[in-house]
Amino acid sequence: MVMLDRLNHICRVLGGPASTLSRAYPEEDAVPLVESHSFDYWLGAEQSRYFGAGYRDVTYTDLAWNDGQATAGVLYPEGWSLDENDRPRQAHLSSVDAVVLALMAAQARCLDPSSLAAACIVGVELRAGPEPWTKLDAVPIELLAAQRDAATGVIELSVRAGNIGARIQLSGALLREHDVRPTIQGRPRHDVYPDSFASIRGRTRILEWDLPGRTVTAEHCFDLVAPVRDLFTGIQANAWPSATVIDYLVTMGQMTQALVCAVKGIQRTDMGNLWMRTMSIKANGFPSELPTMLTTRTRLVRERALNRDGVIIHDLLSASSSSDGVEASARLAFFETRNPIGSTVQVGRAA
Repeated sequence: MVMLDRLNHICRVLGGPASTLSRAYPEEDAVPLVESHSFDYWLGAEQSRYFGAGYRDVTYTDLAWNDGQATAGVLYPEGWSLDENDRPRQAHLSSVDAVVLALMAAQARCLDPSSLAAACIVGVELRAGPEPWTKLDAVPIELLAAQRDAATGVIELSVRAGNIGARIQLSGALLREHDVRPTIQGRPRHDVYPDSFASIRGRTRILEWDLPGRTVTAEHCFDLVAPVRDLFTGIQANAWPSATVIDYLVTMGQMTQALVCAVKGIQRTDMGNLWMRTMSIKANGFPSELPTMLTTRTRLVRERALNRDGVIIHDLLSASSSSDGVEASARLAFFETRNPIGSTVQVGRAA
């Protein structure tokens, strides 16, 4: 509950007036430790982190429909993410969940089933609500709009999952000719979203730190941790197995977390939950076939420290790009759990 209270506090602070602080951090140095090319060095063991592995163990119940409105349960395992004392954090609706739930509802109600397999995600925009959403047993999902651009053929979906707003752009998809109001809960168990995407694992090696420029470059290998089935359904099925928007979301999220830790000279346990306030991902519509190796670059565009009621909160803006044409930006926040002034960090490049 402490972490959740902190998240609520961040939401309130960033929504209201606050004083901006000028802090003396060791930002002119960089990090050459042998282990520093690993996410685990900065963020902790992969299995203890949500963006590391925890998101792959989250499951989603079938959609339940009532007069055209959907709900779904989001089931987090007990060890989905651990704090500095190895205690499970309280689960709340994540950016990954919002994307998955939005796609589940759109596939069931407004998209032409015959076009789903050829469809690919070309854009995602998320905006978090004013506080963490913790009622995960029956998350409401509301399809607000679905429009097709006559010139490009891209379909834009506007969806609200819990209190997270999502806009998702799809290429290659068609809208249903007539609105449907699903009444059954069952669905195939081979959809890329919400099923098969979780069978992908990304492994990262950080290549170079540029801390004066607040930038980190890394290479990533994405492959399957489970056998490929003969038949897949849903969005991106024709391109399967291939990298998904979730892979970019969690990878670039970890890049930002590691960069913040390196810039501040702290470990992941010295900062509170990284709360994603807004996020945008743009893709080219041609998912990278697995296994694949790609390079990403993440930059901390802006950072300000805010003091509210004695709590120091950092408001961040990050930007990322990948070698296969994906661009992402995010506005994030975290609270300090210790004073990083005096931390030391050295300059260098990962071998």
